[in-house]
Parts: sequence; C-alpha cells; structure tokens
Amino acid sequence: MDGVMLAVHMVGAVAWVGGLSAMAWVVLPAARQHGQHEVLVDVLNRFQFVSRACSVLMLLSGGFLIGTRYPASTWFSTRGGAAAFGMMVLWLALTGVVEMASPLRKSLLQAGASSAPKLALYYNVATALGWLLILDGALGLG
Repeated sequence: MDGVMLAVHMVGAVAWVGGLSAMAWVVLPAARQHGQHEVLVDVLNRFQFVSRACSVLMLLSGGFLIGTRYPASTWFSTRGGAAAFGMMVLWLALTGVVEMASPLRKSLLQAGASSAPKLALYYNVATALGWLLILDGALGLG
C-alpha cells in the first residue's frame, strides 16, 4: 500500500506544481500581454478545481505516508523525517498562497490590469514553493 500511496502522492505533486508553473510562466503572461482578462479568469477558475483536488490528494496521501513511515519522533532525528516535516510546512505554505490568490482572480474582471501583477506574484511564489516541495521530496527519498 505504501508504494501506491507514494505514486499517488508524486502524481499529485507533479500535476499541481506543473499546473502552477504553466499558469505562472505561460498563461498569465500571455493573457496580460493580450488583455484577455475574461479568458484568464475562466482558465484560472477551471484550474482552481485541479489545484484544490491535487492539494487534498497530497494531504491525504502524505498523511498516510507520514503516519506509516515517519512518526513525529523522527522529524528532527532522521533525514527522511526532516524531509517529511519540511514537506508538511511547504504544503501548508503552498496551499495558503494559492488560496490567497483566489480573491484576486475575481477582482481581475473588475480591476482589470491593475490586479494582474499581484496575481502573477502570488502564482510565481506558489510555483517557487511547489518546486521547493518537489526538491524536498526528492532529497528525502535519496
């Protein structure tokens, strides 16, 4: 069961961080450049479902993996435990930043271009946190 949960966890992480990267580096800049705020809001609304699903998937699979592999007593005494603790912190930060960006999506239609740079900042921060999360997981597996 551990192997299945690890695979589910890794697929969730890659889908989430890959989607955030695509939004931050491709979709947001293109929509801003061409002034397509309505299309951008539609794409971001659709992505929100995927983002939240991946976040919950990672929470459940990560909780299972931590419970079976890394009890709290190992969080500061082993490399794997420290990586697991780091992933929990990064997951919480990443989920928080993505959810904080949610109201900005809605204001994009009213405020237009003035809220787009702030939205892009949130997605870039989320993307950086996501890549740190994947790096932490890769280092913890080694």
